[in-house]
Amino acid sequence: MTGVRPVHVGLGAASAATSAELWRSLLRPGDGVLVLGDATGERAIAAARGGAGVVPVIAACESPEHVAAVTRAVGAAAAAAVVSAIVVPVGDVARLRRVAAALAARVCRILVDGVTERRIEEALGALRDLAVPVERHLPAPAAADAGADAGGEGRAGHVPRFGATFLGTRPSESPRVAVITPYFKEPRPWLERCLASVRGQDHPVTHFVVADGHPQAWLDDAGVRHLRLDRSHADFGNTPRSVAAQLAVSEGFDAICFLDADNWYEPDHVSGCLAAVAVAPHPVDYVVARRRFVRDDGRPLPRAFDEDATPQRAGHVDTNCYCLLRGAFHALGRWILVPKPIGLLGDRVFRMALERDGRQRAFASRVTVNYLCTFPDPYLALGEEPPPFAYSHVDPDAARRWWHGLPAGERAFVEGLVGMPIAL
Repeated sequence: MTGVRPVHVGLGAASAATSAELWRSLLRPGDGVLVLGDATGERAIAAARGGAGVVPVIAACESPEHVAAVTRAVGAAAAAAVVSAIVVPVGDVARLRRVAAALAARVCRILVDGVTERRIEEALGALRDLAVPVERHLPAPAAADAGADAGGEGRAGHVPRFGATFLGTRPSESPRVAVITPYFKEPRPWLERCLASVRGQDHPVTHFVVADGHPQAWLDDAGVRHLRLDRSHADFGNTPRSVAAQLAVSEGFDAICFLDADNWYEPDHVSGCLAAVAVAPHPVDYVVARRRFVRDDGRPLPRAFDEDATPQRAGHVDTNCYCLLRGAFHALGRWILVPKPIGLLGDRVFRMALERDGRQRAFASRVTVNYLCTFPDPYLALGEEPPPFAYSHVDPDAARRWWHGLPAGERAFVEGLVGMPIAL
């Protein structure tokens, strides 16, 4: 074991292509692999198949789903007589240590693929008897795919700079990401679809689901942080959204995304937002994701006018398209301060706050937000009957008229409360 240099690689939000390429660059013929955590382990095993001889692999997994996934990958590799592997639950440190000791004579290096820092330390602690030094290695990000900054559909192939100071994380950690979902009286199927899309993210997240006065008890057992406000606040989710987001700040999360109960994410929404941070030429305070209008069955719904901001033009940023980093956390309380009659325009006020404060943003490269169209006009423009949930009583122009109808002194008071002029 003389001269052995294990490597800790953080790959939580990398693309599949980059992960496989990185593993191939690290593995040498005869190397052994200890994989802790996410599904990148499957790609490590697949990459190891390209080496010479038999590569011993220990895959220590967090969840039953990951055990099954890695077992499938290991089985395919073992059938090719390239990889010999043992799958161990990551919490079973005693068994992990026994397996590693048995393979020690053949393990040249140990590549640890990142789960939480606590889990990594726990597992490596079980291997101390092997007298293997630990080197923490975080690969530098590769250049973004062509067209990423121009809003192209190609996903950036790189590993985000998780250790960057503007993400607030240590080099050995991935960013802790919270997703905030306020809900009112949305039907359970909508909520289940929303939750499933967050649970299916390819970067670990914690989902805060906040009842705005009408809690649904089944959410207590849905694997989310279910918060209950004892009354509704009639401000389009601004109050529950702000309360949960500030709770996430208090608990040390590095990034905060928002998803309304009737909408859903693509699986790479969070990792795509983090990828935009990694390739930006400047520190980033928040990321603007991209959305598509969809019907309830997921089919896209064309829009006659697209007002959303892009890298080429100023415009609207919908609440569901924000991924806030620490540089934007100071503005979270402003959602609560928006008067209820203009609560519908709260995301516009929030954008004004970030822009007035000079916060820097980046744009995600792919469309990852599915935005359920609950307005009748887009359906009518296509000659379709609007669905029953398409409501016509929400009128942004009425909200603007209310705002401009206020006496100048009252508008000045609200602007002083929010901390900026409000131009609606």
